[in-house]
Amino acid sequence: MTKIKYFVLVAVAAVALTAWGAPVGNAPANNANPANANANAVKPAAAAPTAVALLALDTQAQKAFIKGDGKFFEGLLSDKLVMTSGGQRISKSDVVKMISGNKCDIEDGWALTEPQMVKLNNNAYVLSYKTNMEGTCTIDGKTEKQPSPVRAATVWVRHGDKWQAVYHGENPIIDPKNLPAAPSAAP
Repeated sequence: MTKIKYFVLVAVAAVALTAWGAPVGNAPANNANPANANANAVKPAAAAPTAVALLALDTQAQKAFIKGDGKFFEGLLSDKLVMTSGGQRISKSDVVKMISGNKCDIEDGWALTEPQMVKLNNNAYVLSYKTNMEGTCTIDGKTEKQPSPVRAATVWVRHGDKWQAVYHGENPIIDPKNLPAAPSAAP
C-alpha cells in the first residue's frame, strides 16, 4: 500500500510540475545568444486598417496627383499595380511618369466622402468613396475638365508593414434624368 501512495504522490507532483511549465522570462536553451533571442518570437499580426485610415491614404494620393507629385506614388503603388488608360494596361512606372507631368487647377473644397470598405482577406481590402473635384488637369499636353462627382475604388494590399495600391479606378456619377447624348454612329 505504501508503494501505491508513493507512486500516486510522484505522479501528482509530475503532473503539477509539467502543468506549470517554465517560469515567465526563461528562454529555451537554444536562445542563449542574445542575437537569437527574437528569432523564435511570434510577431503579432498587424492590425486591420480602418476605412478612415485607407481614406486618408487616398486623400494623400489625390493631393499628390493634383500637385503632379509622381515621386509620392513610387512608394504608394505596388509593383503589381493594374491600371488602364485608353484600353491599354499601364505599368507603375508609366503611371508615375504620367502623374509627374500632370498640371491641375482644382477648386478648393474638394473632398473624399462616403467611404465603404470591404475585406477581401487579412492582407487585402477594397475602399470605395465619392469625390467632388471641380477643375481641370493637363496630362500629356491635353487639358480636360475633371468629371465630378465621381465614385472611386482602390484595392489596397499589405506589403510588409505598409499598405500599397494595386488597383484604382474612377467612374463619373451621372444623373439618370440628365444622361449625356449618345455619340452618333459614323456612316
